[in-house]
Amino acid sequence: MWSLAVVSFVLGYICILLIGSHEYFQGTVVERWHYALTDGVCDFLEQAINRVCGRRGNAFLEATEAACCQGSNPIGQVFFGILFIGCYLGVHTEIFPMLENTPGFSTWHRYTGGLTAVIVLYFFFLVCYCDPGKINESNLDAHLALYPPDGILFPEPPQHCSTCIQLKPGRSKHCNATKSCVARFDHCNATKSCVARFDHWCIWINNAVGLYNTRWFLCFLFSTAAACLYGAVLGGNLIAADMREKGAWSKEWIEPRTRNKVYLGDHWGLVFQFVLSRYSMGAAMSVFLGVAFWIVLGFTGLQIYRIKIGMTTNESWKIKEMRSAGAVVATRSGNGLSPSYSHYNRGWRRNFAEIMFPKYYLLQSLRDKDKDG
Repeated sequence: MWSLAVVSFVLGYICILLIGSHEYFQGTVVERWHYALTDGVCDFLEQAINRVCGRRGNAFLEATEAACCQGSNPIGQVFFGILFIGCYLGVHTEIFPMLENTPGFSTWHRYTGGLTAVIVLYFFFLVCYCDPGKINESNLDAHLALYPPDGILFPEPPQHCSTCIQLKPGRSKHCNATKSCVARFDHCNATKSCVARFDHWCIWINNAVGLYNTRWFLCFLFSTAAACLYGAVLGGNLIAADMREKGAWSKEWIEPRTRNKVYLGDHWGLVFQFVLSRYSMGAAMSVFLGVAFWIVLGFTGLQIYRIKIGMTTNESWKIKEMRSAGAVVATRSGNGLSPSYSHYNRGWRRNFAEIMFPKYYLLQSLRDKDKDG
């Protein structure tokens, strides 16, 4: 019963996270739940700390947020590394040994499981240390050609970045940690540069997610979700097979309150108690990996959805800020500024192609601009 409640909560949270901000749900209970589970939590914590600790507490909270979310800080990387290695060691010591004594399961899972872990770590280190899309004098014209400012979210004509003193293409953000500008420009204080098609600063990889490394970020998310699913399914199937092998499903048990004889397979509460008592660590590891799979899959789905509609996380936040401030902005289509507005939506095929082959489309956009100009 508890496991069903946990799974239902996780799935509901993921659905609200994915669709709650869509314009179709504006003014509905779905939008209110989306706010409560995202911005509302942050606003509540900020107000609570402000009441209890006053201005000093608020200043400490802002400093902590700036250090963790707006600056280069390896804490997230270290935490992910410890968590991932800890999970693999748990699977290695609690789940893999069951392969030896459970019919129908190959010991090759030891090697395929290890290979899966290596793939996750490979994409993790790749996305941590690759260039997110720094903008400099040599590639500025190409970025301006690929993502010209839309005049709404990004000023037109292009403005100079106040930090690195160069023109800012559309969709870029300055990042102090990379010491450059990142395209669909915005300046990111963590990368210390303007980053092209800046999506967000990720504390888990201690790097900005931009035009050049979004593809590797997606690979990292996909491989992490696959590894979690692999471990959860393998662990669950091994436990179920071991119970069948030992005849646990058909064993008689004494119900504590009525003292009646019952079969284990007839009562899921007894199954839950039995699994926790006999396979405590293996079952806990399988459940944790199962929950982690749905969480990572939800975030992966959100990233894919935003790529499909031609929007970044940074642009989504800009739209929310403008709408919450009561800004009345007319888009070039004549409509108001909707939550799903994107001047850079070029169709889902082109949107994904720009992510997968960014340098090709930069060169193509520059050639097209030279032909027209």
